[in-house]
Amino acid sequence: MKRTLTFIVALTLASSTQAKVDLVTLPSRDTVQLTIYNSADMTLVRESRALTLKDGKNKLQFSWANTLIDPTSLEMLPKANADRIDIAELVYPPRVRNLGLWNIDSGVSGKVPVEISYLTSGLSWRAFYMGTLAEDEKTMRLQGYVRVTNSSGEDYENAQTRLIVGKVHLLDEIAQLASRQYPYGRPGEGIVVEELEERALETAKRMLARRESFAMAPALPAPAGPKEITKEGLSEYFLYTIEGTETIPTGWSKRLMSFDTDDVPVVNLYKYEQQRYGNSVVRFLSFKNDKEHELGETPIPGGMLKVYRNAGDAGHLSYTGQSSFKYVQVHPR
Repeated sequence: MKRTLTFIVALTLASSTQAKVDLVTLPSRDTVQLTIYNSADMTLVRESRALTLKDGKNKLQFSWANTLIDPTSLEMLPKANADRIDIAELVYPPRVRNLGLWNIDSGVSGKVPVEISYLTSGLSWRAFYMGTLAEDEKTMRLQGYVRVTNSSGEDYENAQTRLIVGKVHLLDEIAQLASRQYPYGRPGEGIVVEELEERALETAKRMLARRESFAMAPALPAPAGPKEITKEGLSEYFLYTIEGTETIPTGWSKRLMSFDTDDVPVVNLYKYEQQRYGNSVVRFLSFKNDKEHELGETPIPGGMLKVYRNAGDAGHLSYTGQSSFKYVQVHPR
C-alpha cells in the first residue's frame, strides 16, 4: 500500500497577536536514490524535493506511517540559498505517532530545492547467475543478475538504485528503530541531559559517516539500450550503480541485469572423494575472475549459479547443475 507523505492541516492561531507560521505541504519527489546494503537490513534513501517557502517561519510535516523508516535518521538540507535558510529543528509532537515537524526559518520566498535523507529497512537485494556452456564445454556464457525486493511499505518511483557489497556493523537495527511507538521514548518521559547529549553525539557521528561515504549523484536519463551496472570500489565496500532509474513498488521484486559475458574459458574437473561425496563422481566447473577468463573487471557478489548446456542449433538448453558460491574477488595477475 502506497504511503502518502503530504498532509494539509489548517493552522489555528492561539491569539490574534501571535505571528503567522505557514504549514508547508510536502511535494512529490523530483528524484530519489536508494543505496541498498546486502549484509544488513539497511538502505540509505536520498530524496530531492522542491519546497514552497515564505520569507519567515515555516513548518513542514513528514509522516512515516506504515513504513520502516528510522525517524531518528531523518535529515534535510537546502540545495540552494543555504546561507538564507535555517532548518532549525525536527520535533516529534507529543502523543502523535509517526509524525515529525520541521521548523524552517527562511530568508527567501518561493520554491527551494532540498534534499531529505533517511535510513529505512525492508529493502534487500541478492545476486544470481546463469551459465550456458558451449557444446564443447570449453567456454561458457556467464550472465549476472540482481533481484531487488521492496518490503519497506514505501513505493519508490523512478529510483536510481545502488547496491553495496560489504559488511557493516550496526549498533541498532533499523527495523527496531522504525517500529518504536515514539522516536525518543514516551511523551513526557524524563531523560537526563547526559543521555540526550550521548544520543545527539551518536546521531552526529552517523550523519557524518553517511556524508563522507555517499555523494548525491544526479538522476540519470532513461537509457536507450540495455541497462548496465557501474561498479567502483568504496573503501571496504564495493558499490554497484544500476544505469537509469527503476520503479520498485512495495511488496514487489524486480530483476536487474548486472553483466553478460560471452566465451568465458572454463575447465571441467571430476573428483571422487568417498568420505565427502559417497560413491559418486562429482563434477566441478572452474573459472577465474580475471582478464584471461574475460572477467576480472570487478568482484563478483556471492550467489547461486545455475549452469546449462547448449543442445543443438535450435537454441535448446539442457540443465547441467547448480551451486552457490561466496564473494569472488578479482584474481591477481
